Amino acid sequence: MNTKDFRDINFGYASAEQEGARSPDLLLNGYFDLHDVCQHALDGDEFLVLGYKGSGKTAVAERLKLLSESDSQLFITSINLEDLPYASFSEIVKDNVAPEARYPTAWSWLLVIYLLASFERDANLTPAEPATFDAALAALREMGLLPVTGLPRLVRSTTKRTFKLSIPKVFEGTWETQNSQLDIPNYVDNLKALIAQVHTESKHILILDGLDEIVTSEAAQWTSLGALIFEVNRLNAFFTKSGVSAKILLLCRTDIFVLLAGANKNKVRQDSAIELDWYANPAAPSQSLLVKIANLRASLAFGNETNVFAQFFPRTIFRRSTQKVLLDTTRHTPRDFLQILKYIQSTCSGPAADSASLKSGLRRYSVEYFLPEIVDELEGYATGSEVKEFFQLVGSLRSRDFLAKQIYDLLSKEGTTLTKEKVDTILRALFECSAIGNVQPRTDGRQFLTFRFRNRHATFNIKEPLILHRGLWRALNLPVDFNWENELPDEEHSSRA
Repeated sequence: MNTKDFRDINFGYASAEQEGARSPDLLLNGYFDLHDVCQHALDGDEFLVLGYKGSGKTAVAERLKLLSESDSQLFITSINLEDLPYASFSEIVKDNVAPEARYPTAWSWLLVIYLLASFERDANLTPAEPATFDAALAALREMGLLPVTGLPRLVRSTTKRTFKLSIPKVFEGTWETQNSQLDIPNYVDNLKALIAQVHTESKHILILDGLDEIVTSEAAQWTSLGALIFEVNRLNAFFTKSGVSAKILLLCRTDIFVLLAGANKNKVRQDSAIELDWYANPAAPSQSLLVKIANLRASLAFGNETNVFAQFFPRTIFRRSTQKVLLDTTRHTPRDFLQILKYIQSTCSGPAADSASLKSGLRRYSVEYFLPEIVDELEGYATGSEVKEFFQLVGSLRSRDFLAKQIYDLLSKEGTTLTKEKVDTILRALFECSAIGNVQPRTDGRQFLTFRFRNRHATFNIKEPLILHRGLWRALNLPVDFNWENELPDEEHSSRA
């Protein structure tokens, strides 16, 4: 007899930061390390973690921070780029050269200061020239740059009109000018020379996160982020060559990385990136890594091995495998999948899920999680009112499949403020976040579907028929009782995507 209760499983939080604060054991013992990303982050050459929203990038950072709490030789520093004042950042180096030349030095300035702050906490650190090292730290404190109290303050402190570089005597022989802003590149070179001579058995890792929140039309922001990729790559190569036990880990949305400027992005991606792609052919849903995460967290809750779907779910729903139905209602990310399980939990009246609680949970997931998550994805591409108008137009079509032209035709009829250009922007953004896909009908009545989450290299065709992701259907009051078998197997989708 099954004495376990499905409602007792803690599947975690939508926010990795909340999970790290409230249920750290989930990130320590209930964590599925896809591609051994955490181990590579600590010991490998890879420094760029790519993935779409919800794929687990921030969970990597939170797990590493928790690991450092029980390891006196692991120093983790998280740097959130979400609140970076880009206008002030562009003023850190005021040399009369193009931003592409100034921005890498500005990033080095900020990151080197963060690294020195991390070194200062390491009792095992041995500088080659202790007096010089201490003098440099004292100068940074005199300038108000240490201790570091956040990236925005560090940027603004450097760009204040009253800011003046405090130059240690040991640096003075390298100076050619007294203009503090023009001296920052020289100062960076001196600080890097100090870093190259330190020795420690500890590991120092700076984690740059927060790019999930950055979507803007401002060219300066995109240029500065492209320079960040370039400089992080260069600094990590410098640390390796110098034998410095330090690394900068950059967590970046795949769709943002693709849009960044930089001639050598593909080299960085090939040589130094780990991509968090959880999608697998759902022909064998029980082998999905997302199902394995659910089972891992259930086993953690009960203290022994637990198969969530075998013990708590009916085998089928809508005449299909329950596991496949749930997977197909997500974008195959840990966040989506664990949230759908939590919503089903909230509708259970007993220790296991039945058909009624499954259907109710799927509706709540669609209305309360999936649609709001997609709306968040459109931040920066459209205003809140524009997004609301767009979904009202799509919902009024009363169809899961539609053409872009049908939306265009409604613009004048409905008196909306949306333009054709804005609709195109929203549609492309929705494809990027896998909220819509392209449809290629076949003569046998079946169809190929192209979704970004199924094939990360898929391209959007605005002229082809479009289909809303299943996670949106219930939220938009669209029919869901359809023949699931009119769709070609996923391996055939991939061959055409």
